Parts: sequence; structure tokens; C-alpha cells
Amino acid sequence: FADPAALHERFMASNADWVSYLWTDEGSEAYVKLAYIINNITDVSNGRSYYVGVGFQDQPLPADLPCSHLFDRWCSLTNVRRLVGRAQFELEQANTIVEFESIVYRISFDDNQYKIPDGFYLFMYTFDGEMKAHGILRDDSFGKNLWDYAAENDIMPIEEGLALHETFQNAVSSNEHPEAWVQYPWRNSLEEDPIAKVALLVEVEFNNELYYIGAGFRLSGMDSIESDTHLGGEVCSDQYNLPCSFTTAYQLSSHAMAYAISSFDHTDEIFKAISRNSEFKHGDFYLFVYGLDDDRCMAHGGNEDFVGKTLAEIFEDVGIPVNGTELYGQFRIVSEQGGGWVLYNWVDLARRGMSNFNKISYIFQLTIDGHDYFGGIGFNHLRYPLDEHMRNGMKQNGEPIPCSREFGLVCSENNARAILGQALAELVLSSSEASAVQFVGLNRQRRTHDVILREISKRDPNFSINDFSVGVFSFDRNGACSSNATTGCAVAYGSNSKYVGMTWNEIHAADNAVTIPGDLLHQKLIDASNSGSGVFTYPYGGNNKRAWVAQFKHDGENYYVVADYLTAEIGPTCLNSNGTNGCPSGMECTDADQSFCKPTDEFPVWISAVIGTFAVLLVGSIGGYLYVNQKRKEEARERKVLASKMTEMEKIIEARKNIDNEISDLDEAFGDVKRKRHSLIMKRAALLGRPSTWTTSCDILVPVNPEDEEYWCVLESLRVTMSDVHIAKLWRVQNESLWSYYSFHKDRLEDNNIDPNERRVWHGTSSMDPHIVYSDKLDGFMMQFAANGLWGRGIYFADKASYSKNYSHKPAVCETSKRERPGTKEDELEMFLTRLSVGKEVKLAQDRNITIPPIDWTTGNRFNSVTGVTADSQVWIVYENGRAYPEYLVRYYIGPRDKSRTPYKSKDSARKSLRWSGSNSFQRELSTSSHPDVSPTPRQGSWEYLSDNGWVAYDSTNQALIENTFQNHTQSAMKPTVIISGPQWKYEVNVKTMVQKNIQHVDSRERGIRFHSNLP
Repeated sequence: FADPAALHERFMASNADWVSYLWTDEGSEAYVKLAYIINNITDVSNGRSYYVGVGFQDQPLPADLPCSHLFDRWCSLTNVRRLVGRAQFELEQANTIVEFESIVYRISFDDNQYKIPDGFYLFMYTFDGEMKAHGILRDDSFGKNLWDYAAENDIMPIEEGLALHETFQNAVSSNEHPEAWVQYPWRNSLEEDPIAKVALLVEVEFNNELYYIGAGFRLSGMDSIESDTHLGGEVCSDQYNLPCSFTTAYQLSSHAMAYAISSFDHTDEIFKAISRNSEFKHGDFYLFVYGLDDDRCMAHGGNEDFVGKTLAEIFEDVGIPVNGTELYGQFRIVSEQGGGWVLYNWVDLARRGMSNFNKISYIFQLTIDGHDYFGGIGFNHLRYPLDEHMRNGMKQNGEPIPCSREFGLVCSENNARAILGQALAELVLSSSEASAVQFVGLNRQRRTHDVILREISKRDPNFSINDFSVGVFSFDRNGACSSNATTGCAVAYGSNSKYVGMTWNEIHAADNAVTIPGDLLHQKLIDASNSGSGVFTYPYGGNNKRAWVAQFKHDGENYYVVADYLTAEIGPTCLNSNGTNGCPSGMECTDADQSFCKPTDEFPVWISAVIGTFAVLLVGSIGGYLYVNQKRKEEARERKVLASKMTEMEKIIEARKNIDNEISDLDEAFGDVKRKRHSLIMKRAALLGRPSTWTTSCDILVPVNPEDEEYWCVLESLRVTMSDVHIAKLWRVQNESLWSYYSFHKDRLEDNNIDPNERRVWHGTSSMDPHIVYSDKLDGFMMQFAANGLWGRGIYFADKASYSKNYSHKPAVCETSKRERPGTKEDELEMFLTRLSVGKEVKLAQDRNITIPPIDWTTGNRFNSVTGVTADSQVWIVYENGRAYPEYLVRYYIGPRDKSRTPYKSKDSARKSLRWSGSNSFQRELSTSSHPDVSPTPRQGSWEYLSDNGWVAYDSTNQALIENTFQNHTQSAMKPTVIISGPQWKYEVNVKTMVQKNIQHVDSRERGIRFHSNLP
């Protein structure tokens, strides 16, 4: 250090405070450390004074990605620790109220520092229950207490919210250390059953006020394991080191850890649950727990009779010739060093007799109520049996046919998963993250990570068979990658060792492969292996390629291992499954021992031989000269093409770098942009003005009475496809911020010369409370809540109310006048009548893989919406926020009319009421878009259409709608079209061309229209 005396002086000057300083370890660069110093400690025996401190590196725990808060994986535990630890540390260092409040603000709004994809965020409450910060709810809920907010938003009853707050508060107050893991029930709505969640909580004190901060995830258990099975649908087995074996081991162990550290049960009950409950088992896999203070078994999912015995006693009772004392000691060492994999010799008397083989177990440390234990889960380190040849005795020229990755056969999947599992096992055992691994009872030495990678690239028989091999790729660019690499690259590649250092893009270019972009494939393989292992199928050439993939870590970096094969079908064979000749016309089996068909010989053999000999001599004499000359030309052409490709590749790489730099700059400004966005939306709302249907009410949800024309217009729209429906309650949504955001997107379409094609359509929110949509100040209908439907993950709207009825929300039965939507009856449902800016639409067949509308090749731009027909209703799907506005929330019921809820039998009876309001602004609003209303000039007459039996007048509702469209078009140059509803169909009426078109009938039949004047 430049001045160690100065650092000593700083320590002496601090008392019960943090000190920041530079530090270095031998051979490392300097880094920042933080120490908490207590000063003026006096030794009474000699009168000398001391200071005492403890320090650590000023660096947050690295996030473990990719990861999801929906599952209780090891990465979930890591990410929660990172968020809570960082927030706690920064808050405890705050010296002024300004510093403290600044950190609190960042906890809510700094997505880079205080949020982790996917779904990890912080919450902060006072000990009185007041919300101080929240990474999701943001500023609209600050200052509210937990139980009131939960009740107001139909998340949980007040008593449950109050009990949850008391659970959190008591957990951090009663804990010996100011942190606690807590298991608790959580609802997303009153209609849903509670789910189990786990949160890490810490206590923070500032200015004599106590707070608790937390972050959590779902206690999911084996729900997070995808259908990772053997062939034939068998559950993953502990008999082999398949990729699913590692997935199962990781997820069962992390679930046990999350459950044990957060449960309020007594320790004995926790261990009984691990021994007995199915949530801690999967097929042959089970967990075991042993004490560190006491070397006896505490839990055993395979045989609960082992509980209370030492490992040596268990082996002696069962007759397993393995040194149990030595194995326990190695398990303990690995646990105390942070956990890892242990490889050891094993004998399975029940299933494999006395034959010895290797077994591996994942060991992790577990602390409950101040006592230390280790848990583990294991499986055999045996490669799944390989299939060297195709099955069913298939032969060619009398010889068995080798299994090949060129075909999608049973043996192909067997071999790919077998060598992938073997490679994963060796890489895990050689990785730096398993540095504590011990090889118990074995003569083999631990092989390094680099040695395994070289063996993979050299096609070692452990990791290959026939043309099957594995590749290993880094998630991100590292030292192994070529200078052109912008993403992760191959660090080992069995198919061609020359590809080591290349990215998927470069490998595909070298192979002249026609497939998806390499960057996309790289990300898809990472996504497919998020749970530990998985599979991804993608187009390759004229076929598909199926890739099995699994993840592992080394030196803090993420990698994946992949083994793949084509899914092409094998050619025609001689025999069908019933033993009959299977060769197609023109082909035959020429050998009784041959499985594949050959073309039928049309000429005698001797003629074919003579012709062949003559052809060889002729071709040889002519081709000698041509071959050399052509070869030279091809080499020159290839050099020219290669140089051109390299130049083009350099341009692409440089362009990518520029784009990446711009993206990085945008990410830094993203937080400020989001806050400014909300401010601009509110300013826009003030300039835009309100729709003519709105009242002066300040409420977002405004009741519409049955004495209003709007009420009956909505009811008529309902009854187009639901004849026996009645409205129980109707609300108009008056959300200025949301209306401004919708109008912005609608105007954006018009600014680009795209007709917004605005429609009134139906939308049901299913189990999600409509409050989340209509009360939102930013987006309303959000892609974040979108489910994967028949046309992919998007926001769906239907033309027919009868279709959206199937997705209606069931409101809570709650008789209280304090709610914005008073209590309902058992038979009532809710859905939205919505404005949708369809824009330019494209009709597509059902495809669950759609994520964005396709490109319209006539313009070069994407379509704005996708449409299709399902269950006899046209539906529209949008894939972005802001395209729809929830105009009305309709609460309805089906069946006989209830006078207490629906006082009027018809609109005519409602008109007789003194409170009747005949405004037709509802109909005019849609046709006039966002432009000011135009008062139509009254005309004497009626609009008519030409039926098969002559001219017929429209009903009164459509008369008004068509007349308003005509007046607005002629006086304000607005669009001349309007959508009207008949008894059976919907029509588009054009008052400029005077044509009515049926927009629901397959023939789109057109009829003439006219205005028939009553004036003489």
C-alpha cells in the first residue's frame, strides 16, 4: 500500500461505522473492500486500546442467469440473496435522510440494480405495514399498508393481508440474526387458490424507525421439471447419467433447501416430510440428510428405516461392501466447503448384484434452527447403453446398418442423450465449481476441464459413437472465441475440431448450412436448457434437426453441451411390418439379406457390363484434360467467393458492434425514458380532450344507468350472439392516462397512412381481475399477462360476445358498498367491450409459435394485427401494448330477467322514465374516431338498402349511425364507412359509394343503399 499508516489512522478514527478502502490479494489486482469498525476496546489488564473490524469485498453477489421466480431453483436462492443483500448494505450505509430516500426510490425504479430477470424484485415495508418501496407496484401504491392494498385489489382478504404482515414482521424481529427465510401463502386474486412462496427478509433501522426488506420466489418443487424422459415415456431413472438425472438432482435438492430453511415446522417434521412426501421424490430419485454435529441419518427418501443410523451402520445392515465412515467423511468435507459433486465406488445388490461401478451424488449444506446438516441426491455414473446399429435386425449387403445422426430413429435419440449425459457428468466433475469433489474408493485422478474438452473434440469413445458427437459452447464471448465472435462460441466440437473458437453463425457458414440464424439458435439452446437440460428442434436444410442440450458452470462462466441429429425418415425398406414386400414400383430386394430397396435391373447383366466398360474408357480419355482445366477454374472462383464472403462478414460484424453500442446506450437511458413516458402521456391527455361519452366524474369507473342510450347500445351488441343475456351493471371506463396512450398508438397508425380500422370488440380477462386493466395508468391490456393461444402469445379480442363469454371474469361475491364494483351474485360474469385499433390485418392459420405479425411484402412493413376464425367467431390478435382501450366493463347474467338488477324489459319501457337520456354519442364516438363531434343537419327521410324484395328501411339505431357518418363525411371529410349490426350479420356501409357489404359472410355480398327523402 502507498500509505498503510493512513489506513490505520482511518480505522482508529471510526467507531461503529463503515470504512471503504483498497485491498489486494497476492497476484490479484486491487479492489474495494468495506469494513465495519468498532473502536476504543480496552484491555483492563494493561490499559491498551484496540479497534476490531470485519470486512468483505464491495461487490454484489453475481446474479445467476437465466432463472425464473416461478421455480425454487438454486439460482432463485442466489438471486434473492443478491437483491436483499445489496439493498440492506446500501441502506445501512446511508447517513442522511436524502441518501436513505434516494436508495428507497432506486429499489422501486432502478431495474438494472434492483431487479433480476425473470421476475425477481424487492419490496420494503415499515413495521407499521406501510409500503415504502416495491419493484413491481411502483408509486401508485406507496403509502398504503399491505393488507388494505391487497383487499382493495382483490388479492386477498384484509385478515389474510394483516396476518402476512405480522408473519414478515415477527420473522425478522424474533430471528437471532436480522434476516429470515419465510414460507407463506400468496394469492394473485381472490378467485385463485393460494400458492406457496418463499421470501428472504431482513430488518433495517434508520432514524429510529424499523423496516423490513424482502424478495421471493415460488415454492414450486418438481413442477419446474419439464417432460424430460427416456424413450417410451419412462420417467428419468437414477440408473444412468442422463441429462435429466442432473436436472432432477439439482431441482429436488434446491426444493428441499428452499422448503427446509423457510418452513415454520419443527426440525423433526421437516425431515419427516423429506423422507415421506412425494414432492421430494421423482421416479427412482430421492433425498438423504445427515447431521454434521451428529453423523446419523436425519431423513431418507429411499428407506425411512435408515433414519437414526450412521452411514457405516446402514451399509453393514444392507451388506454393501463400501466404507461408510470414509464416504460420510468425504460428504461432510464437500458440504463444509460449499457443496459439490462426489464420485465414489458403489454396489447395488438389488439391481446389479455384486458388480462394482461408480456413483455420483450432489451434496449441499443445510442449516436449520442453528444446527448444520448436509443433504444429498445421487445416481449411477453409467452411460446409457449405446445403439451402434439400427434396431430390428436391419441389414444392408448382409451387414448390420450403423445408427446414424442423419436419421430420426430410436437409436439416434438414445445415442444423443447417452453421450450428452456422459459429457455433462465428466465436465461437472472437472469444473472449478466442483473443486471440492472427492473420488472415494477409486484409483482414478481428477481430470481437468481442458482435458475433457480436448477429449470431446478428438471424438473420444466416451463421448461419441459412429457419427454422433457432442459440442460445448460458452454462453458469452470468452478467450476461446475467435476475434470475429460477438456471442458465445464452441470450446469443444466433436464433429470437426477445426470449429473450436467459432460461433454457430461461423459453423453454419463453413458447412454451407441452410438453417436459422446462429445467434437465434444460440439463444434457443440456452432457453431450452434453463431447467438444467432440454431439447430444441429447428429447420436444417430440407429437414429438421433435434438438439439435446444441458447447462453447467466453470470458473463462474455458463456453458452448454449439445448433441444433435436430423429427424429425416429412412428410405424405403424391403419388408413392411406385416412381412410383405415394401419396395415401391421400380425397386426391388435383390438380396435376401438386404433391408433397403434397389432399382430393378431392366437389362441383362452382361449388356450392362459392356456398356459400363465402354463408358469408362470414353469418359477417361475425354475427361482427363477437362478435369485439370476445370479444377483450376473452380479454385480461382472459390478464392474469389471466399474473399467476397470475408469482406461481407467484416461489414456485418462491424455493423453489429455499432448496434450493440447503441443498445447499450439505450439501456442506460431506459429508466429515465419510462418515467418521462408517463409524464408525456399525462400531458397529451390534457391536450387531447375527453371522448364525448364521458361525464365530468373524476372516478375511473363510472356507472352507466339503464335510462341512458349507451346502456341499450351495449346490450344490443351483446344480444347479437347472446339472445338471453341481461346487463346487471354497466360501467364506462374514464381513464385519461390510458385513453391518451391508446390515442397515441391510434394516431401513430394514421400518421403512417394506415387506416386505424377501429372496431368495438369483446375481451374476457378470465381469472385476472379487470381492475388490473382499467385502473392501470400506462398500458391497460398488457403483453406481460398474455397467454399462449391459437395464434401465439398475444392479446386476443373477439367479434362475438358469445366467444368472449368463455373467458369472462367471475367477480367476488362481496356485499359491500365501499368497493368501486359492488358485490355480485353467483350467476354474474364480467367482460370488456373494447375499442381496438386493428390497423392493417392479415388472416393466418392457427400457429402457436407466432410472436409478431408477418411482413407485408407489398409495403415492406409488418402487418399491425393478425386475424382468424375460431369457434365461429372472428378474432383479432395484437402483439404490443397500447392498441386497445377498455371502453366499457359489462357485468351480465344469462336467463330470465331479474327486475331487481334489470328494471326495464326493453328500451321502449326505459324511454318512458323521466330520467331517460337519449344521447346517441355512443354510436357517434366510434365513427368519428378521435376528431371533434359534428352536429348533423336534420334531414327528413330514411336510409334504405336494396333487398331481394325491394327497398327496406334500416332500424332506428342503424338509421342514426349511418346518418351521422354521412354528415361527418360531407361536412368534415371524415371516412365514409361505418360498421352496423343486423339481426344475423355485420355490414360495412359506405355512404360515398352507396354500397352495403356483408363483412361476415364468406361471399362478402354487396347491396345498394339510398337515402329516401320524405319531402315532397
